[in-house]
Amino acid sequence: MLILVGTMGLQLLPTEILARIGQETLPEGFESFALTCKSTYNASKFFLPKHDDLKQKYRNFTYQQGPGGNTCTSSLLLLARIAEEPLIARYIVSADLVQDSGPGDENIREQHIATVVSSNILSLFQNSIYVQRASVDPAVLLQYMLNAYQVDDGFTHGGLAACFLLTLLPNVNSLALPERWNDYDPKLLYYNLETPWKLDDLLDSIAIWANDPNQPNAGLSRLEVILPSTSWGYDNRWTLSSFNPLLSIKSVRSFCAGSCRAIDDGYTGVAFEAPRLESFGSGLENVELVGSVVDDIELRKFLSRVPKLRSFKLSYEVKWHGCGHEADCGAIMKAIEDEVGDTLEELSFSLMDDWCPIESDIESMKKFKKLKRVELELGLLIGSQDHENQVGTEGNIPRQRLASVLPPTIERLSLLVEDTDNRDTNDHLNFLFGDIAADLTKGSETFPNLKEITFRTKPNLTSQPLDEQVLSLDGFKRQLNGEESASSPTRDLEDTETAKTSQGNSVDRTWIEDLKAVDAFIQISIIKVGSPTMSGDQIVLPQFMADFCNRYGVESF
Repeated sequence: MLILVGTMGLQLLPTEILARIGQETLPEGFESFALTCKSTYNASKFFLPKHDDLKQKYRNFTYQQGPGGNTCTSSLLLLARIAEEPLIARYIVSADLVQDSGPGDENIREQHIATVVSSNILSLFQNSIYVQRASVDPAVLLQYMLNAYQVDDGFTHGGLAACFLLTLLPNVNSLALPERWNDYDPKLLYYNLETPWKLDDLLDSIAIWANDPNQPNAGLSRLEVILPSTSWGYDNRWTLSSFNPLLSIKSVRSFCAGSCRAIDDGYTGVAFEAPRLESFGSGLENVELVGSVVDDIELRKFLSRVPKLRSFKLSYEVKWHGCGHEADCGAIMKAIEDEVGDTLEELSFSLMDDWCPIESDIESMKKFKKLKRVELELGLLIGSQDHENQVGTEGNIPRQRLASVLPPTIERLSLLVEDTDNRDTNDHLNFLFGDIAADLTKGSETFPNLKEITFRTKPNLTSQPLDEQVLSLDGFKRQLNGEESASSPTRDLEDTETAKTSQGNSVDRTWIEDLKAVDAFIQISIIKVGSPTMSGDQIVLPQFMADFCNRYGVESF
């Protein structure tokens, strides 16, 4: 037990005692202790190399492959390391577990198993309060993990080794799960191996202990951010419910995931299961679902349990075998509005697949009480531009004024517009912004807080991906007229020719003149950005998806 004394008192203690105190402060309080005074610094010198080494290797942890497979590549190997040096677990603050994998080479795999067996991992299990409370035989648990490692096909699933690891990480603030976490189905046997411990039970125990104020050093008790393990893609599918235990940890504030499913279509979709713990979502303030497929029914189940949600961002993507092929966007927006309309301040909603029929478009967002920043795809306001595929229509696309859709609390609006050279698109923009000047002069009745309008659209040359190019309305008009834009000094000659061709099409763009009328007191910009797809085409990503790629570097499939 440590006795707190003043600086003068510390200076009077023998170096051996100070060294023992310094050792006990590893890792959380070591640096503060060492810098308290000259005496504590001198006493801490002996442990400084160890502290620096563990901090460098494990503070921002990620699995890494190395020559001969001799680095830490899997949860099982990390458990063996922690068994030899328990401090490792407490040094990990950011845990990127995405590349949790076993080697394909059988010889290397046998070497890994020998390393695990020769470690103190059995003692680690025996001393675990989680194992003791669950009445699981530590020897049986170890044997199961070894068997699973031997039969694995090169990538570990979210099995017992990966889950048990979470019980040992008290200081983790941000966490990315193994990329095959979602492959495990607790209802099925893994390679005919009977699990000695149900994952749902273990994960629930982790959440319960993390929420217990009397267990400040419990695993994941400081977890705030759940990071993505994957991005988007037609064949890429995660079950949203698989995150339920982690989202039941009260300290979790932010949840970002790719390719989630929460849709009950009776085929390849998966309904959102009711969380087993009442604490689910109680701390969530930010949710980002990238390339995910949801319907309004399942989304309501999720959002109804997040009373503090301030930011929700969703990019809708159809999944394998046409899961969610018809997007009921109006119903989805209604679900968002009904469940979190009182708390939401930021919202992004877009559709990744331009071939996906829109079953219903967004009619109104007036019930949002605090919404300040909104990012929407133009097509969700006007219905599908593909008349033949639009559900329940005969080619008559509804048109709406901006003021009839958005609430007066809006400060910043971003619109995703696939093609500003498309005649129908410009007709819709003309109608949408037709009364913008009058709406803004009405003061508090319409848009008293509006400060910024941004358009995100494709570059002129879709065959050449371009970096983000920001244009003012004047700069955009100069491009349309084939003139050199001051904001883009390196414009390609072919780009200019494309602009001239566009000008020759005589597309009616009165929306530009309407916005010019308010340009003096509203910041208006047009961002040209294209992200190439596997087919070679480009799509206009919403800002949060561009940020997603830049922040996490998670590949799409």
